[in-house]
Amino acid sequence: MTFFDKVSAKGNYLDPSVVTDVYYALIRLILEELRTKGSIEMPEFGKFRVHEHKARRSTNVNTGEVIMLDAINIVKFEPCKKLKYYIKNKK
Repeated sequence: MTFFDKVSAKGNYLDPSVVTDVYYALIRLILEELRTKGSIEMPEFGKFRVHEHKARRSTNVNTGEVIMLDAINIVKFEPCKKLKYYIKNKK
């Protein structure tokens, strides 16, 4: 059973093609918001945000050579309180 079939079953057997379309629309929306605004909050789930790692020095453990790593952007996720509670108290 695929991910989309499972979501379809949870949604009272919605058409899996509709579920697939909604899923990919949601992904496109998240990516668009991260690019333009830098964050997006999903109710009852959490918040995705873009975080910039500053340029820094690092050492190659094999050679001992010191190198500079460029600044990069990464995506961080912060779960909402309800999600944290659910995961923490799962039994």
